[in-house]
Parts: sequence; structure tokens; C-alpha cells
Amino acid sequence: EGLKTFSINDEPFQFVLQPVRCKVKMRQQMKREARVPGLLVDAVIKDAALALSHRQYVALTELAEVFTFVNTNRRFLKYRPAVPLKRHAEEWWQYATNAIIQEQIRPFSWENIKKHRSIYKEYTSLYMKHLLEGYTSELEADLMKLEDTLNLTNIVLARMHAKIKISQDEPSLVHPVEPSGAGWFSWLWGSDGVSVEDEDDAVDIVGSRRKNGPFTSLTEDERRQLRTALMQMDGPG
Repeated sequence: EGLKTFSINDEPFQFVLQPVRCKVKMRQQMKREARVPGLLVDAVIKDAALALSHRQYVALTELAEVFTFVNTNRRFLKYRPAVPLKRHAEEWWQYATNAIIQEQIRPFSWENIKKHRSIYKEYTSLYMKHLLEGYTSELEADLMKLEDTLNLTNIVLARMHAKIKISQDEPSLVHPVEPSGAGWFSWLWGSDGVSVEDEDDAVDIVGSRRKNGPFTSLTEDERRQLRTALMQMDGPG
């Protein structure tokens, strides 16, 4: 009944999207021809009014706050007691204490810090191996396993740390990269695309993974000249 009168208990609806009137024409092709569509649909919408009252805005804001609260509370559900707050103050104080210890204090205990540093060092070492030797299925699986335990910030830091260590231990393996890409001709040097993409300080780690390139025996000047010629061929026009 409310859909017919657009009201409940004589109180009219306040639409966010006003009722839309649409005219649809449909035509079915009876002939079975691959070049002719089997069904043609033509829809015409006269108007679509979108409006938000102050009350609706306040309600949506409160709903967003509730979702934020629920999302935050989900983090502590595993510590929450299965008893009401009334007459169980001791259990709820233990809940609050346990939540703070488990979520804010214990993650920074010496055991967890030591475990994190061990995983970080192992990931850095494996990524250095990747830069120098290239990917293998076993190495890729080990890296993915460690990435599951590290957040994005630590993964990026570990990769940069690996490149810095290689540049310090084996500076002859670090070569500057031209700011612009080499196009699809980069396969000539056996590169797998692992490089830092900064315009000013872009470098590439050249390990044994690059030994399969057919032009690795060229000098830097010869490589630069050949790269320039190939880029001109690869560019527009």
C-alpha cells in the first residue's frame, strides 16, 4: 500500500532518488543470422531527480559512524566476554585490559620484534638473490610466503635495502638507467624490468640474470648508442 501512495502512516516518503519513468521498446529478431542482433532494446528515461534532505544527510553520517565503530569493534571481538555489562564489571575490565595488552603492548615485545627482524632480513636476502640471479619457482614461492607476514611498507623498505646492499658490496653491478623506457627492445639485454623508476636516480642491478642477453658484451658507449637507435625505431613516427 505504501508503494501506491508513496507514504507510511500518512507521512510521505522523502526520496533520495525520485521515482523514474522509463519507456522501453523491445524488438526480437526471429531470423537466425549471425550479423543481426537477436534482441534490440531501446530505453528512454525522461528525467531522474536526485536530492538529499538535511535529515537524510545526518542519518547517513550517523550510519557511517556506526560502520566505523563496528569495524573497530570487530578487532576486539575475540577478547569480548559473553556476559552483559551489568553485574559483570570485573569481566569487562579484564576484557579492556587484555585487549590493550594483546593489541598495543605485546606486538612490541622483544620476541615479536626479534621475529619480525628475522623475517625482514630473510626477505632482504632472498630479494638480493632475485636481483642477482633472477626468479625461480622456488624463490618466488619463498618471497610470497614472507610477503604474507610483512606489510607493504616493510616490503618496500626491504627491497630498497637489498638494492643498497648490492650497490655497496658490488658497485660494478649497478648501472644508471635512461629516464625514458627502452620499449619492447629491452629484451636484447636480458632485463626483467627490475629497476627504480625515479627520473633522476634510476638504476638497475645487473646480475647473472642479465648474462643471457645477446649484447651484454658491448661497452657502455656502444650500449647507449644502440639503445638510442632502437628507441628511435620504437618511437612514434
